[in-house]
Amino acid sequence: MPNEDIADAKPAPAPAPAPVHYGAVGPAGATAPARKNARAQTRRLQAAKLLRSKWTATVPLNKEKHFIVTALVSPDVPGGLVDAVTIEAVLTGRSFTLRWRELNDAAQWLQGWR
Repeated sequence: MPNEDIADAKPAPAPAPAPVHYGAVGPAGATAPARKNARAQTRRLQAAKLLRSKWTATVPLNKEKHFIVTALVSPDVPGGLVDAVTIEAVLTGRSFTLRWRELNDAAQWLQGWR
């Protein structure tokens, strides 16, 4: 009988509470490690300080894992902000240009040599 199935049915579990996101500031009274972890999720890079910085590719190609920023590329407008960087592989010396904001992508780049 169809009514017996309804009586034997278990109630649906309560939905899980939504995760609380506090951003970089953290909640009032949060401990220092909680604030540190929130900041670690979003790297803040300054284009002017990228020159000679070291980077590790998360997915190395042609055994090129470690890179160093060798030049900052500015637009043709005098006094313009940095638009891109030239990055050089330490092992092979091959260099290429990419937008400096792409270094924020933790899926592709890690800051420092690891």
